[in-house]
Amino acid sequence: MSSEKRQTDRKRERERERVMAGGGLTNGGPGKRAHLYEHKFTAYFAFTCIVGALGGSLFGYDLGVSGILILPSIQLLFLLI
Repeated sequence: MSSEKRQTDRKRERERERVMAGGGLTNGGPGKRAHLYEHKFTAYFAFTCIVGALGGSLFGYDLGVSGILILPSIQLLFLLI
């Protein structure tokens, strides 16, 4: 295989990685920032996890409470009618 063909193949592969979906997950070359965050538990990551967990918990609680208050037996028990 000639060196020109190899260079052309490499250029195509780089272009494909840049354009295709999930290209950010590849082992990129220079200009990528993934190496700065590998295996690091940052404050931003912790905050994002806490906000997501609280949002899911509150949404689930809201669905449960509003669902239980609709039941006729609960309405009679607590005189909500």
